[in-house]
Amino acid sequence: QSQTLRDMVKLSMRVCVCRPGGEEEWVDSSELVPGDCLVLPQEGGLMPCDAALVAGECMVNESSLTGESIPVLKTALPEGLGPYCAETHRRHTLFCGTLILQARAYVGPHVLAVVTRTGGLVSSILHPRPINFKFYKHSMKFVAALSVLALLGTIYSIFILYRNRVPLNEIVIRALDLVTVVVPPALPAAM
Repeated sequence: QSQTLRDMVKLSMRVCVCRPGGEEEWVDSSELVPGDCLVLPQEGGLMPCDAALVAGECMVNESSLTGESIPVLKTALPEGLGPYCAETHRRHTLFCGTLILQARAYVGPHVLAVVTRTGGLVSSILHPRPINFKFYKHSMKFVAALSVLALLGTIYSIFILYRNRVPLNEIVIRALDLVTVVVPPALPAAM
């Protein structure tokens, strides 16, 4: 599945871009930049970039990215919602690599979407940021503190047992018992 996502990132196709003067121009999807206005075909197709739907609505299959088996309806961004954010406006965002099953125009002749990113979601899936859990850091500090306590206890017990002339094999067994009691062997595996 990782290879499929990589292929989506390298996706190159011809798309129709609506220029500021109103004329339409066919360009390669690798030339798209944020701010370009895409004219989406009504029969659907593969989405070459992340875009915000500004006119019309689309039925989209996002199973290649999310695993969701049911097609999702994407609607045009309503006016006056404030600044666009892909996370908060997911219902209006078409993601790179998703399959548009059907597009319908309600106002004007075309379904339009503005390019926001060129494959941001796919890139975040392929190259996730490292996860930094506070719990994991704290538990490692706890295990380190237990290890220091076990080391000090072992040194002390070896000293006392040696002073009381306990046989060497008994000293080793008692020292290892103390380490096992202070730091349970299953603790690192459970974390």
